[in-house]
Amino acid sequence: MNILRSAAVASFFAVGFAMVLGCGEVNSSNKKVKATGNSSARKVKSSRGTLSAEIIRSRLEPFQAATGFKTHEVHVDWKNTGKRPVRAIYADIKAFDVENKVVYSAPAYCIYATSSDEPGVASGATHVSPKGMGHKLPQHLGRPAARVTVVITKVDEKGY
Repeated sequence: MNILRSAAVASFFAVGFAMVLGCGEVNSSNKKVKATGNSSARKVKSSRGTLSAEIIRSRLEPFQAATGFKTHEVHVDWKNTGKRPVRAIYADIKAFDVENKVVYSAPAYCIYATSSDEPGVASGATHVSPKGMGHKLPQHLGRPAARVTVVITKVDEKGY
């Protein structure tokens, strides 16, 4: 009985940990999707200068989970438009179906983070979301996402 309970707890934590890291799955079309992104800018005053970032491009990319589920990843490319290095960016993510109905929403989701020991993204530099590192849409959507919008909610110079 304890072995079964331990296995269930380990499985629960593994799934939970995977979701925190953006490793969820979705049963959705695996077609390349035309994605539209909101170009949003966010400025935050810091004691050492202004922090700001602007979304260059957001997109949905096909992704197949290890379990075989076909889903999409949300990728966001952004530029540091402030005067200080950026080590974390949070954004509201919304996915829409072909009828323009919201099928998924992730408020204040961390789209980029690095440790405080790392230099972060320098002023004027652009961060391009690497393949396989986007936010995975959850499995229970029901309708495939056709487009995505991303709006920056927080820019931070402190890392994790």
